[in-house]
Amino acid sequence: MNTDSISQLDDFTNPLAILRECHNHIMSFVAGLIDFCVSHSGQELTSRERSYLLSSISSLVTATALHCADEEVSLFASLARKSSDSHSAIRALEREHRAFTKAFEEIERIGQTWMSQGGLSPEDLQTLIVLLRTTHGVLIGHFETEETVIFPLIESVSSRDTLSRCGQEMALRRGLEADEMGRFCKCKLRRAAGVGFECAQVKRQRFAGEHL
Repeated sequence: MNTDSISQLDDFTNPLAILRECHNHIMSFVAGLIDFCVSHSGQELTSRERSYLLSSISSLVTATALHCADEEVSLFASLARKSSDSHSAIRALEREHRAFTKAFEEIERIGQTWMSQGGLSPEDLQTLIVLLRTTHGVLIGHFETEETVIFPLIESVSSRDTLSRCGQEMALRRGLEADEMGRFCKCKLRRAAGVGFECAQVKRQRFAGEHL
């Protein structure tokens, strides 16, 4: 990750920049998993390969959970109150969030099978690759709609205070808190393993416990 990306992820006064960077991370996780699954063909994995698969899937699950919460709980809710014209677009994006969540649950399930059985059947491998490629394609359109339609609309109708409050909520989801009143560009860890979004944390710990 370059310095600009790190700066964006630390600056919770600019929540839309954080979300754009999160989009890039999610796309990178999915693309990396596609390459991994194609190149390893469901074969038995080495310890390093198992570690990569575990890390990639758990990171994808966590990043997606945070992405959905950031948008639906914070930004979309704020936008819906200010722009009735946005309601149909928001509902469509939220339906896609549900579809992503379901797809990633199935990806996680197949990943668990790969770990526990030491390999994948050709059928499971094909299902996994199709799921990843299909989701990758849908994500491209989903993120494009958010970045070219929804985010500019949010910027046009939201005050700086509104965006700051959204940034605060996003920071708290990640276990962060501001060290200066009203500012979230300098955050500190509130807890040692602060990963935010409790359900994603539980899923990651369960997945790790089963396959380490």
